[in-house]
Amino acid sequence: MSVIQHFNTLYDSYLRRLQQEIEVHEYDDITVANYPYILAIYEETSITVSSLAERMGVKKASVSQMLDRLVKTGYVERVRQETDKRSIQVRLTPRGREFVDTETGVYMRFIDHISQALSPEEWQTFEQLLGQLAEAADHES
Repeated sequence: MSVIQHFNTLYDSYLRRLQQEIEVHEYDDITVANYPYILAIYEETSITVSSLAERMGVKKASVSQMLDRLVKTGYVERVRQETDKRSIQVRLTPRGREFVDTETGVYMRFIDHISQALSPEEWQTFEQLLGQLAEAADHES
């Protein structure tokens, strides 16, 4: 099996677990495409549409369409700034934060589960190697 197949197997397993939690907690209006936006907003607490578009590497119009869906489903809200009425911040609603908390729990349990397949030394080596790959990916030209 190739490295790509191994990564896909891990990712598919994680997505299945996440999908099960989504169904249990009735987050059935969330799609895989929504999640990176929700996570980016969560990590920034509050972010402008322009900053979110830049972070996601997409056009503002694409972000606006996604935000329209997330506002409609109750995960995100737009808030006008008191100091600059033209500036709109985007932040998660309590429902959006609950979703991130649920997903984080699924992720942590998944990592705990797969880490059991390795010895502590192997896991440490794996983390170091994965860190090197992540760093290389961040510095692609």
